[in-house]
Amino acid sequence: MSSESNPAKRGDVVLSKYTSMCGNELATTALAFTPDGESLVSGSAESGLLVWSTTTRRVTNRLEGHFDWVLTLTFTSCGSFMVSGSKDWTAKVWDAVKWKYIDTLWGHKAPVTQCVFTTNDEVLVTVAGDCTIRLWNCRQARRQQLRVFDIMGASPTGQPNWRMLTELPSSHTNRITCCAVTRDTKWFFTGADDGRVAVWDVSRWEEKRMWTPVENELVLTICAEDERNHVILSGGTDGRLRVWHIGSWECLHNHPAHTDWLNALAMDPVKRLSYSGGQDYQVIVWGSDSWDRLSTVSCRAEVMCIAIQPDTGMMHAATEDGEIEVWNVQFGSGSRPTTPSTRPPSGMATPATFTPASTRPSSAVMTRASTGRVMGSPTRVPTRG
Repeated sequence: MSSESNPAKRGDVVLSKYTSMCGNELATTALAFTPDGESLVSGSAESGLLVWSTTTRRVTNRLEGHFDWVLTLTFTSCGSFMVSGSKDWTAKVWDAVKWKYIDTLWGHKAPVTQCVFTTNDEVLVTVAGDCTIRLWNCRQARRQQLRVFDIMGASPTGQPNWRMLTELPSSHTNRITCCAVTRDTKWFFTGADDGRVAVWDVSRWEEKRMWTPVENELVLTICAEDERNHVILSGGTDGRLRVWHIGSWECLHNHPAHTDWLNALAMDPVKRLSYSGGQDYQVIVWGSDSWDRLSTVSCRAEVMCIAIQPDTGMMHAATEDGEIEVWNVQFGSGSRPTTPSTRPPSGMATPATFTPASTRPSSAVMTRASTGRVMGSPTRVPTRG
């Protein structure tokens, strides 16, 4: 394989901090980019949603409606709709063009920990702390097989109809914390506080297999999938990164990653990189072919979630102090990262090369753009639900 087709083998990965976006006083708990990469949406422990321009790094819209922490965000592939899940037991549907509220999806009896659309946008899946999985059919479903209601049929006004959901049976015995679906919409995965990962056949929505990655540990996050190598990633309270082969379900790699809980996973299929973030304040960069540890950077607080900007590959890490750290990613130990042409607006942190925590001057502080107040280190908050 040539170095051009596998850039992770060209040398070390260099991350340099470009800027920080500060919009919340409390933890930023969810991140998602619009498919075109023009906007970033963040959810927080303050229950609101912020829409950021990726050009100006400024907030362009504020969405209100949830009454507790926002734990998950997802977009349809066309970018028309966004769904958010919250500790208030609801998922909410938003118009992602006009940034307007559409409807609330009721039914879960515990925090909605994650929402995902299948690749063809035909089904929305929500999982929650009540051990339930609910399917929301976005088009005319095979009702007899899926046992779901049509929630995106044509109304007299030509707008989608969002209706109540139906529950699927699950073998999990404790809170479902995460889920993921493969890009070919063949397999669906759930992870839970019972320490197990379940595999579902999407064609029939039947649970096909369940396994325990490690005894007495919680599964916190799942990332699917690397199409080239046919693998998924999982992480949990033991801080280890596990790489699983799709089909044989064997554990191909089991790497010690974080010294505390592994909270977040993300993949960049273009640069062939994967990222993990944890309660130890670190983000680790992994090669998606060799699964070698290529680089590590330290954030200012516990890493709650990670998102990769589609058009630039910039890594965004959201932390428990409400900050979103934006990092350039480039290959080659002597390379100079390429920064976006737009300079950050005044009042925000200026781009700075990463400096290890042990060498930072004690006088260095970060101020919040909205208030000018020096940001501190809040008390640790739970990751989900």
